[in-house]
Amino acid sequence: MERQLLEDIARQAGCLYLSDLRLKAHRTAVRQAVEQCEPAQYPLRQWADLAAYLLGEERSFADCDQAKEHLLAAM
Repeated sequence: MERQLLEDIARQAGCLYLSDLRLKAHRTAVRQAVEQCEPAQYPLRQWADLAAYLLGEERSFADCDQAKEHLLAAM
């Protein structure tokens, strides 16, 4: 079974629901969870989906590292 980045970030950040990822109260924990993720463990599509979900923007990335860097810079 393929790991799911959104679900893993939510779990690591202590969020009960995926929608909690967007709450300001969880922002620091979500950022720390993203920092701890190894980009290569998840497909690029999942990184793009995470960016779209957290930042509200559709964007393409060259690779997983770029997606992670963009997320961290925007958070």
